[in-house]
Amino acid sequence: MRTKLDSVMERLNSNDTEKQEMQYRKSTKDHLAEKVCDFLMGRYEGSVELLLLCTDEGRVISLYPAQEVQRYGRGLSADDLLALKEMLNWSDRVKGYLLFAVAAAEGQSGFLDAFSNDMIRLMGIYERENAKKNFLLRALDFMDNPLCIYDRDAIFRYGNSAYCNVMNIRDREAAVGVHVNDLMKNSGTSIHAMKSTSNKYNMFGVWEFLYLNKLNLNKMNKIIGHAAEYTFDLIIGESEGIRQSIAIASEFATAGRNSVLIVGESGVGKELFAQAIHNYSNRGQEAFIALNCANFPENLFESELFGYVGSAFTGASKNGQLGKFELADGGTLFLDEIAEMPFYFQSKLLRILETGKITRIGDTREIEVGVRVIAATNRDLERMVEEGLFRKDLYYRLQVFNLVIPPLREREDDIVPLAEVFLKQVAQSNGRLAKLLDYSAKKTLTEYNWPGNVRELRNVIQRVALLSKRNVINDKDIEASISSKPYSFKADAPETPENRLEKCRREIEKANANLLKEALEITDGNKQEAAALLGMSRATFYRMMEKYMG
Repeated sequence: MRTKLDSVMERLNSNDTEKQEMQYRKSTKDHLAEKVCDFLMGRYEGSVELLLLCTDEGRVISLYPAQEVQRYGRGLSADDLLALKEMLNWSDRVKGYLLFAVAAAEGQSGFLDAFSNDMIRLMGIYERENAKKNFLLRALDFMDNPLCIYDRDAIFRYGNSAYCNVMNIRDREAAVGVHVNDLMKNSGTSIHAMKSTSNKYNMFGVWEFLYLNKLNLNKMNKIIGHAAEYTFDLIIGESEGIRQSIAIASEFATAGRNSVLIVGESGVGKELFAQAIHNYSNRGQEAFIALNCANFPENLFESELFGYVGSAFTGASKNGQLGKFELADGGTLFLDEIAEMPFYFQSKLLRILETGKITRIGDTREIEVGVRVIAATNRDLERMVEEGLFRKDLYYRLQVFNLVIPPLREREDDIVPLAEVFLKQVAQSNGRLAKLLDYSAKKTLTEYNWPGNVRELRNVIQRVALLSKRNVINDKDIEASISSKPYSFKADAPETPENRLEKCRREIEKANANLLKEALEITDGNKQEAAALLGMSRATFYRMMEKYMG
């Protein structure tokens, strides 16, 4: 009996592709796709009768059953691809590849959708890990000292620019795969080995590493891991509001070093958008450094952002510390909750945005940094400017591009898709099948106001997925999960006149403290000049300092 596999093989063998097959060389991405396909076939074995993965041009990358593996590289014409699509009844596009498959039994096509989704997810993970590896290797290129990486067989795998210069390696890519002894024959350079942390790779330098600049090592160590993970493709939502936000953000991403101000309620995903903007820009392979302005006391802001030289102040590290601006050099610095930045420090940030230079604490040298700043807030900065709580000039400098993320209650079409994604994530992390939402659960989700936005939705779904004993979640499960947070279904307590007065008093105290700090900043700490600048006596100035600045 003629099978679908026979038909596929007939298509492959009917093309005179021997010459093309010899010339065809699989790319790194092709090898990755093949590797992921083989891994998933081990997981889905028994559910898939036939699977074919090929490029858009029809080049076969993977073919199941496994005995046909020697067919890799064969070509399929456009007519062949169309015929296969009609014959096999199931096809999909995965990360730039065409995937054709036949389920082992009727009614099992759901496995094929799961296979496709798993392949997209795994290839995305591999691509992100590969990007991190490349980022590390580029960081090593900044080292002044030569450095090489070779495998357990002493085969050259990587050398930074300094190493290639010393070893007279003109084509680094061509040297990959060569034995290190062969690379050393004509260099006349002695080698000093470094202790390896694994059995797979070793590192050595052309000189001892005792003279490495400690601050440069510190920078390399700190940058690793500061990579943006999210892209626009990972932002879930089909509502007009979120689609429009993505379109605007995509345009902002390509606008050079211009600052971006992201505005939205807590939990809408402001940092997610910041990471996506970074990854979509030409800085996507560089560092993404995030700082929450609400997490640092005022006296640590300057050292955290600018860094300091060794022993610059009491308690400072003797080796010094790089600030966030230097760590983000060439990349993006994300300042979350920018409204919480101390008023006195806002002028310093403005100067950096205008000059592109910083000075470490305890140093006199200016350091040029090429950083793009993305700021985010959940507060009304324009109103804060009117109330004297935020600098007007900094506000206008930050909002060169202004991106508003709509709250979840205005994105009703996104609520259920987000909830279903969160259910799948919980299932994957626990090795279980994802639970489903019935109609009543979906209705309850869309009718709720979601004051905590996407963050609250994720927490609710995680809770109900773990606590519900049913595989199909209903409205009662959702209501129980939401109501476990006492504030969710209760109206806010009415604000009393006393509360309003207390709030105004705190804002006045904060404004006075900011005014004093700004005056001291302008006069370089001279209290007499600061008092004169504010039009008050020195005694009054001291009393206000004691009252508002402690």
